Amino acid sequence: MASDEAPQQPVVPDAWSETCLRWFRDGAPAQSQEVLSFFDRNCVSGSTPAALEQPTPEVASLLSACGLLDASGQCVQLGTGLAAAYVEARNAARAEAHRQLLKCRRQRFLDLLEVHGLGSSTTATSE
Repeated sequence: MASDEAPQQPVVPDAWSETCLRWFRDGAPAQSQEVLSFFDRNCVSGSTPAALEQPTPEVASLLSACGLLDASGQCVQLGTGLAAAYVEARNAARAEAHRQLLKCRRQRFLDLLEVHGLGSSTTATSE
């Protein structure tokens, strides 16, 4: 008998989303870029454990927090569903970084208009 329950979505650790967001928004720290690169090279189906690069201790700690290294320090081979969930979380973090950066640029533009006397109070009355 088939179950009426929908299949459970794979859970991606918050540390992964936060690491992605920090890299896309701030371009730092360098360990974030290393974690994303490690994921792309080593954690998808088809990569062979013999070809895995050994991360630095700082990166290894972050990889563990992101769920990409197991307790013995070996790369976790993600199944198709979990790998897709990681990619989806990475893409969502990239989109969020773009939203945050756009908001900052917009505010800097409004501040610049205000400095030059072209702010919202001037433009609102001229319409």
